[in-house]
This record gives sequence, structure tokens and C-alpha cells, in this order.
Amino acid sequence: MLDDIFDLFSQRSGLSSNIARMALPMVSKFLLRNAAPQEALKVLREKSVRQRQQEQEDEEGGFLDNIFDSLKGRGSSGGLF
Repeated sequence: MLDDIFDLFSQRSGLSSNIARMALPMVSKFLLRNAAPQEALKVLREKSVRQRQQEQEDEEGGFLDNIFDSLKGRGSSGGLF
């Protein structure tokens, strides 16, 4: 996963992969040190809420898929599918 982040940073910044690996931690530290505490907390909260929502959607989708699959498995004996 970190390799993907470094590759993306390298591509977007136009830096070589090795330079990106050195620069990204420094840029991150700079941004975190200079961000207001309210901003940093807001970003973390938004990210965690989005992640929870995505996990719930994934779980719900799997649940509904299981229901539809079980209905399909009943054959054409008057079922919906």
C-alpha cells in the first residue's frame, strides 16, 4: 500500500520514485505540524466516517447478494426470479 502511495505521489509530482520516497514523509510532517488541530481532527473524522460507511455498504451489498442468490437457487417454481 505504501508503494502505491509513493508511486502516485511520484507520478503526480513528476519526481523520481526515490525522491518521492524521501519527500513524502517530509511533506506529510510539514502539513501535520502546520495544520490547525481542528482541521486535522476534521479530516480524520471525515475519513473514518467515510470508511465506516463504505464498510457498511460492502456488508449490506453482500447481504442482499446472498438473499438474491438464495432466491435464484430455488429454481423457476413460481419464484420471483
